[in-house]
Amino acid sequence: RGAAISDGLSAFEWYVAYVESGARAHGCPDEYLQHLATVATCADPDRERAELHGRQVNTVQPIPAVRSSLRSM
Repeated sequence: RGAAISDGLSAFEWYVAYVESGARAHGCPDEYLQHLATVATCADPDRERAELHGRQVNTVQPIPAVRSSLRSM
């Protein structure tokens, strides 16, 4: 495990929402989506950044090359 990873930290809510949105857009397995739902999150103290990313989450589009490689797994 890398030195930059700390078990005491949580991901910002908007970041996990981005990951979930991308995972859905790319057709990731339900097991992975269920795992993402268990990731500890916290509110971003920078409200402006949180609002910006919160608005962008629903604009995530699949990247064709990624989607096809996931299907071949």
